[in-house]
Amino acid sequence: MSYSMMEAYQVKMEQLADDVKATCPACTTARGILVQMVEGVRKILAQRCSPPSYSERLLSGTR
Repeated sequence: MSYSMMEAYQVKMEQLADDVKATCPACTTARGILVQMVEGVRKILAQRCSPPSYSERLLSGTR
């Protein structure tokens, strides 16, 4: 990775941290930001990886 790419990556991560701080004023510490990001990823994974409900299985024809 070139130096300019590393600088661009650092700037992008700083922008992401600033965005999180702006949307969640209570999360001003690095740990708070990390906790918010992990919670967001867990929610997304839970939505995508949860097993289909019984009614969804009935509609699809599988049991």
